[in-house]
Amino acid sequence: MSLTVAFRAVLLLSLAACRGLPASPAQACKFGLNEAGEKVAQCDADLADQGDVDTLDGVVEISGHLRFIAVRPITDLSPLSALRRVGGSFGVSSAYLNAPPPRLQSLAGLDALEAVEGNFSLSDTRLTDVGPFPSLTRIGGSLKVDDNARLTNLDGLGAVTEIGGDLDIQENGALTSVRGLGGVTQLGGVDWSPCDGGELGNLNVIRNPALASLDGLQGVRTARKVAVVGEAFTHVDGLSGLTDAERLDLFTPQVPDAEQDSVRAALALCNPGAADTDE
Repeated sequence: MSLTVAFRAVLLLSLAACRGLPASPAQACKFGLNEAGEKVAQCDADLADQGDVDTLDGVVEISGHLRFIAVRPITDLSPLSALRRVGGSFGVSSAYLNAPPPRLQSLAGLDALEAVEGNFSLSDTRLTDVGPFPSLTRIGGSLKVDDNARLTNLDGLGAVTEIGGDLDIQENGALTSVRGLGGVTQLGGVDWSPCDGGELGNLNVIRNPALASLDGLQGVRTARKVAVVGEAFTHVDGLSGLTDAERLDLFTPQVPDAEQDSVRAALALCNPGAADTDE
């Protein structure tokens, strides 16, 4: 092993240790069988390279988080093809090690994933699309998609119906569509009016410069706070399904006043004065 390679390896291990991250899931995971005789892993799995992915081959459930750090290229997620449930959060992000964007080009191979009990986050990635996740119906925490320069759509999330926290889509430079979220009907743990103290999530769609429409969000009926900010928006009728919210903030100067007024008129605000506009 060259000195350069050795130094890089030591640096990676040091960074992981300093930030409380396991150097490899092979060192942290305890493997066993569930009642059906299927392979499960008890750990928080932080995947830095293809070798880390391969250690989880055949696992159907991870008890903790599954996070793609990908400081070295990850090219094949097929070892995760049996994975159905993540007990913690699922994430692809450079933030875990303050590193460059994860070297992961695709999430193909996670077709069996049905539930993520924590947050689902894509932050500062190299991804151009999401998924596909044809089996994923439940995200127990928040769905956060932010600062992804190449991401154009969210179509891979079309099976998701329940988001247990916030829906947060911010600063994705190439994003042109949120139609992939057309199945979502609920934000937060309880689907009732926020005016009654319901445990609802917030809806934030902010500063995505290529996104002109909210088409795909019509199924969302209630949210605690709604914020839509962007000069590219030409329509906000994607909010037409909303019936209750604590607060509505619209900063969409290109949207006709009549359309904005229609959204407000259909929305029962807990505090009728709690609405800001771009006017």
